[in-house]
Amino acid sequence: YELLAGTRSNARDKDRLLLESYTPHHFKLTSSPSNTYRRRDAVSDEATYHNMRHAMSAIRMDQEQQLDVMEVVSSLLHLSNITFLSHSQSDACTLDADNHHLPCALELLGVSLLHLQDALTTHSIQVGNELLIKSLSLERCTKALEALIKATYAALFEYLVTQINTCIKPPPNTTPVAFIGVLDIFGFESFQTNSFEQLCINYCNESLQQQFNRYVFQLEQADYEREGIEWSFIDFPDNQNVLDLIERKHVGILSLLDEQCMLPSCTDRSFANAMYNTCVVGNENGNQSFFLLFACRFYACTEFISFVCVFSFYQ
Repeated sequence: YELLAGTRSNARDKDRLLLESYTPHHFKLTSSPSNTYRRRDAVSDEATYHNMRHAMSAIRMDQEQQLDVMEVVSSLLHLSNITFLSHSQSDACTLDADNHHLPCALELLGVSLLHLQDALTTHSIQVGNELLIKSLSLERCTKALEALIKATYAALFEYLVTQINTCIKPPPNTTPVAFIGVLDIFGFESFQTNSFEQLCINYCNESLQQQFNRYVFQLEQADYEREGIEWSFIDFPDNQNVLDLIERKHVGILSLLDEQCMLPSCTDRSFANAMYNTCVVGNENGNQSFFLLFACRFYACTEFISFVCVFSFYQ
């Protein structure tokens, strides 16, 4: 939103970023039927864009580096608008070459049409010494495009964090005088419908909770005991069993998901059945199996959180 507003009056940047006279309404990534992109808090996206560019200069990013970053952001806007053509005689799809956003995305990303099409419309599987190439359905091509946008944005975020850290890093052999620390250990999510994203968020918080327990309770109490300090022992629950359920090699949820994705044909049901066969202890819950559900009880939650293996969970 800031990019579109901030370049509106800058013809040179707008031409380089291939934004012409676009507004948030023109891109799938920023538009919505309810016009929620329209600011109602009196904040100017154009003003915050210029503040952001000033901040980028403050961390010693020159104008060329800043425009490189903006090119990536602009490419994602154009990527969100590209479309696919499905061929009725097979499951294969191709990029719609008549979509006028496609050349913009290719130029901004610096990739060829062939390379982008292969990345979004096919899936390669290594079987021994042989590489198998499988065409993706229209639905899976769309999911691959969404994954590319998300992964590229995440990589851009990490790049900016690296730039900030490089800027504030003290000279060699000096004592650090500034750092940024962020810790959010109670951001567990539980919605009416929970899927892969909530599983990842809760897994991350569960890992942070274990680290918090270890450093605040376990190691501190070990220091007290070693130094002979009298204190009342604090008992705290161990959440290793939850982490094992999710991350244990070969039999954890994430390992089973990786294993299923390596198979030529994987569905939400086959992934759910693999979990039921490997992770369920005792009698399997028939209702869960019928609706492709599985449940985990996390550290900060009083009740089990159910996850739904539908809506292309494995994708």
